[in-house]
Amino acid sequence: MKPISQRHDLRSSRGFTLIEVLLAVVIFGLVIAAAHSVFYGAVSLRNKTVRMFEQTLPVEQSLTILKRDLAGMVLPGGTLSGEFSTGTVISTNSTMNSAIWSLGDLILPEFTTTTGSLDDWEPWGNLQRVSYYLTESTNQVLGRDLVRMVNRNLLPTLDEQPVQQWLMSGVEDMVCSFYDGVEWLDTWDPTATEMTLPLAVKVQILLAVENEDDRNPITDILEFVVPIPVQPSTNQVAQSSGGEP
Repeated sequence: MKPISQRHDLRSSRGFTLIEVLLAVVIFGLVIAAAHSVFYGAVSLRNKTVRMFEQTLPVEQSLTILKRDLAGMVLPGGTLSGEFSTGTVISTNSTMNSAIWSLGDLILPEFTTTTGSLDDWEPWGNLQRVSYYLTESTNQVLGRDLVRMVNRNLLPTLDEQPVQQWLMSGVEDMVCSFYDGVEWLDTWDPTATEMTLPLAVKVQILLAVENEDDRNPITDILEFVVPIPVQPSTNQVAQSSGGEP
């Protein structure tokens, strides 16, 4: 029979017990589960941020382009700019007229603006004719597409096909109002208001938003007002009641 000291050394040299191994496995599993939960949450947050960025970027770009076009509107009259009116499309380019009416609902009529980009490859100035319309979506999403039609060649010898620029999807409706100094008008007729251009244009964009609960519909409306700084002036001097002009 071995001495007590030898038996104690034998027990101390043994490996882990089954309970110790199971406890270690459980602790390791808990650590892995916590790490997985944190990693999954980080990935979900990243994907959500990317989706929100992809959705908001076209909207921000579209609003910037639309505001710049309206703020750079040119006074009607002359060879390079026609009359601004919501009732008719004033254009010498018949191809552009037919394209506007056939592709979708016209939101803003054709008008001349100073937002054309200058470069060394195209012989155009900074003036261009633009118009906005809504057309049926081509990427199978809710709502319709907002499209900008651009014509850079203002003195064409032949009818040219205007350039169509897709701006954003998911637009349920878009409404424009025009301020004449007194009230907001749904349409703009320069002959009725005796003003060639409105003092400001208000744009309301109703976005198409998915909602599983039909009892509580969601409406997301973007609204902004763009002042029209350019206005016609006159050199006529008002006469006083009893003096010379």
